[in-house]
Amino acid sequence: MDYHDIGILLTENCNAKCRICCDRRGEVSGKTLSQDEIDLIL
Repeated sequence: MDYHDIGILLTENCNAKCRICCDRRGEVSGKTLSQDEIDLIL
């Protein structure tokens, strides 16, 4: 299987409930990745 795209959730602080989103819980509180964490992932 070939992968051509990747998605990274930068924050869990979202109150939207988008049907296309994998994290549509509608909660506003959560973790936000730091710049160091993002650099580590990339």
